[in-house]
Amino acid sequence: MFISAVRPVLHVALVAAALAAPAAAEARTFNAANRADLWNALTAATAGDTILLAPGHYGDFSFTKFKYSGGFVSIRSADASNRAAFGKMTLGTATGLSISGIDAQSSANPVVSITGQNIRFTGNRIRGANINRDPWDDGQGGMHVRFASNILVGSNDFEDLRVAIYVQRSTNVRVLHNSIGYVREGLNVAALAGGEIANNHFHNFQPNYSLGEHPDAIQFWTRQETVGVTDVKIRNNFMQLGLNGAVHGLFVGSEAPNVYHRNLEITGNVYWGSALHGITLAGTIGARLFNNVIVASHWADKNNSSLRTPDGRTGGAMQPQIRVSTVSQVEVARNITMKGIGVSEDSTWADNIDLYDTERKIGESWESVFGGRPTEKDPPLSAFLTLNPSSARTRGIGLLSTFSYGVVTLDPVKAENWGAAQDATTPATILKAISGNLPAAVRAVTN
Repeated sequence: MFISAVRPVLHVALVAAALAAPAAAEARTFNAANRADLWNALTAATAGDTILLAPGHYGDFSFTKFKYSGGFVSIRSADASNRAAFGKMTLGTATGLSISGIDAQSSANPVVSITGQNIRFTGNRIRGANINRDPWDDGQGGMHVRFASNILVGSNDFEDLRVAIYVQRSTNVRVLHNSIGYVREGLNVAALAGGEIANNHFHNFQPNYSLGEHPDAIQFWTRQETVGVTDVKIRNNFMQLGLNGAVHGLFVGSEAPNVYHRNLEITGNVYWGSALHGITLAGTIGARLFNNVIVASHWADKNNSSLRTPDGRTGGAMQPQIRVSTVSQVEVARNITMKGIGVSEDSTWADNIDLYDTERKIGESWESVFGGRPTEKDPPLSAFLTLNPSSARTRGIGLLSTFSYGVVTLDPVKAENWGAAQDATTPATILKAISGNLPAAVRAVTN
């Protein structure tokens, strides 16, 4: 192991009776070339230190025993063009780690597991056993975040996985700017208290329809849980899923009796696809759905939910919707959707656009809202900007400006610095605390 440690020179003012206090040690840099070096560096490090990983494969590695207080120990590849690689990464109950610019690939389930606190995982590539952009031969999850707190999963690239990320029974988890593609399922969330899911790019999902899979980009659930998801923002995600099969967008539901999600903010998300649940919100008390765009890809025009080829590569096609039911104290405003269904008597549905769809053959025209319907299989985000000028633009409906999404920063230093900057923007509680149960009455809002 090679260690370069820098200590400051102590300047003492030659003033009578003045006592010079010892200066704090400056951060050190450790250079690791193998597993033993890495273990020794982690053992010697303190918060503020950096461990640079030489190119090579470090195998399966457990960071569980390492806990740092007062800051982070940074672990990153020394060479951005020849990144360090790991097999299964077990962060376990580790505390105060920032890991950037590495590759993790394994047949283990999951490839990366986190149950600790104060972890930044940024600018990394996570892969299943077979790197071929075909997740049918990959049975594992990319990352599990469970019983954890203060976790940032940002600017990473997830591919060749059964499920990209699970987040469960955790506090303040942020999933930001990740690229999630060539997977069979996206992000599964349960019992999360506080956090943000933002600026992610969901694309090129490849479910196995012959197995009855019905994937979602993002799903909230409560099965075997005693609490739902609370105080979470879901914003500015691009669900670019115009494939030959149904992949749902955001599905928020509750399977457990009398267990509800609370205080959700769902804003600025764009879904392009052919599944019914563009955004579905159920089992929820207190939410805001503003300025989302839920529109049908060309495959959806087949309007056949039973469409499936024998090989399982092609699935059904339906017009996507915003579906809001079994909810309380929810505001739904300034969205563009093919159809909206249901809202409780104590909730509001205001100034949303019902866009023309090929099943009902009613609704406002694509030309008046967007200037026309995109012709590409996977159009750019800019194709879903509200037309300017237009009545919809004047009313502030839909996507008023583009946003960055899925920006994977593979340079280790830039990824680490980006992650550190996110800590200054942790979202606070977004709505007032809401209690109570769901009202019995639900009223329809559109045809």
